[in-house]
Amino acid sequence: MRFVILLFLSIFISNTAFAQTAKGTIFVDYLFFGNDYYIDGKEYNREEIIHLLESDKLSNEYLNKSYNNKNWGYVTLSVGLVFNFISWQELKTSNDTKYKQQLEAAFFLKAAIGIGLDLVAILCFSNSKSSFSNAIKVYNKNLIKDTGSNEIKVNIDFNRIIFTYSM
Repeated sequence: MRFVILLFLSIFISNTAFAQTAKGTIFVDYLFFGNDYYIDGKEYNREEIIHLLESDKLSNEYLNKSYNNKNWGYVTLSVGLVFNFISWQELKTSNDTKYKQQLEAAFFLKAAIGIGLDLVAILCFSNSKSSFSNAIKVYNKNLIKDTGSNEIKVNIDFNRIIFTYSM
């Protein structure tokens, strides 16, 4: 039992003490109003990081997905706001009591469509942000692969322990 504990402890210490981070890895400090990006302790702005990500093929694909999601988010947000504004104007300007019930039904339908489009826009913006984060992760993984880092993985199942070593 002591041997197993010492083995796990030595694997943990060796993985943390000798962990390699590639030179040029992007670190992101997530803030409320925007993120700060660091490479080797030096702060960079978003445009410089985007230029760096465009140089890598795989991260460029995620970057393009981020751009597409952001553009679709702007389109659906603006169309949803137009639907909401039109429905509000029609309800505000209608004084006809004969067709009031039909106007209210049309108002709720247009407002529901507008709110639905606004929610889709929020999802598009969220996907855009996650695609940008994935682009950074892929860029960092490619840097670590290029340095040839060694890794020991331990998988513990119900009745066995599996050690894998990768270079």
